[in-house]
Amino acid sequence: MSHFIRNISNVILSIVFLAVLCAPAAVTNLSGSGPALDENREPAAMPVLKPDVQGIIEFPSRFERYFNDHFGLRSLLVRWYSIIKLLIQDKSSVKDVVFGRDDWLYFTGDGVLKDYCGTIPFSEKELELRKNLLEQKRDWLEEQGIAYLFVIPPNKHSIYPEYIPDEFTLIRGRTRLDQLVEYLENHSDIHILDLRKTLLDNKDRLRLYHRTDTHWNDAGAYFAYAEMIREIDRMLPCWKSEPWMLSDFEVVKVKGKGGDLAGLIKLEESIQEERILFRPERKRKADLIRMPAYLDRKWIFCNHVFAPFARENPDGNGTAVIFHDSFSMALSPFLGEHFRRAIFIWRNNPDYFLLEDVIEEEQPDIVVEEVLERFLGFMRTEQEFPAQALSMEFSASDETVLHMTTASSSAGDFSRRRDVSITRGPDGFIIDASGDDPRFELPDSRVPDTIRSIVRVDVT
Repeated sequence: MSHFIRNISNVILSIVFLAVLCAPAAVTNLSGSGPALDENREPAAMPVLKPDVQGIIEFPSRFERYFNDHFGLRSLLVRWYSIIKLLIQDKSSVKDVVFGRDDWLYFTGDGVLKDYCGTIPFSEKELELRKNLLEQKRDWLEEQGIAYLFVIPPNKHSIYPEYIPDEFTLIRGRTRLDQLVEYLENHSDIHILDLRKTLLDNKDRLRLYHRTDTHWNDAGAYFAYAEMIREIDRMLPCWKSEPWMLSDFEVVKVKGKGGDLAGLIKLEESIQEERILFRPERKRKADLIRMPAYLDRKWIFCNHVFAPFARENPDGNGTAVIFHDSFSMALSPFLGEHFRRAIFIWRNNPDYFLLEDVIEEEQPDIVVEEVLERFLGFMRTEQEFPAQALSMEFSASDETVLHMTTASSSAGDFSRRRDVSITRGPDGFIIDASGDDPRFELPDSRVPDTIRSIVRVDVT
């Protein structure tokens, strides 16, 4: 009987083992829609096998990324793995998160720790490109009577380095933000608002960042907001406003589930966060207005909709447009009290076309661009703003792609003519147009194979 029971037990154990192995595969989603990820990115798409050598070489790794994102029971298995890794090795199961001292978590993606150690500095060219971009935006806005403020919230690492594990701080050097601030001081008249000093000066009063999250809490957002309002007051002569006092708020501490870093390792239910909340003692006047169809655009970022919103205070002064990342979500209730209309758009580093549309719609007094310290490396420095930027880039080039003179070309080089006659004259070609739709084409020319090219056509 015992032999029979042992056989039955082995069969049951085998079935359970196979079930554990097969369950993820059974619920794996290969339809392409994919599960929701907590990693601020879209799940990898099903790769297409391209019928060429490069496509065949790349397909296995691309399919592996796709399969990892769509693997059945992914969240549950990641949570189990995180718990085991934490209990046995006291380490994070996700490479983009590290455990610091006193239960602090730190984000390590986007080269944050390398930047903190000073091992991935900007080149001289990268600094120059950022200077040019900021100056171009400022000058273009100033031509329209609009002030421009560039604001940099610091990484948590910059304000609370004391909790980072020693293994990540053996080397310390100048960060990219250190470089940029120094470069602009020496090579530009543009002023940026580096929030490190005001936060470091106030970190002993209250904890300013969440322990288990990337972001600052209400206290950090408050001190940043107060410095921003003082700066805006200096920039706008006719705009007078003062930040609310710290005594205008009741400071409340509430325990709840962990923040986004705890979520990345699926331990948000196991690792708690003590949140510091600012509850106003005086009545807030600004109304929140959501605008999901603003400018008839789709506002999608990392597979989520982040539609613009406004805060309107009838007793406020002027209009502000704030382009931002996630750090401004905690800022917006504070800032919104000071403006008649403050519109918040989740697009840091906006391109010219978006900025032009928003400026035309809002006619603001000031544009604020908030860019987190770690995102300075991702600024889209290839974009330009009209006139000055185009002139600067064109003047820096010495390449001519086509030059037609009567000595080097003939009238027959102009093709596909319609309602136009072209003849050789004493000083050049004479173009005589007639009809309603004259046209002609120039000879084929080789344009540089780049992301975009600036071409100027001179007809004299």
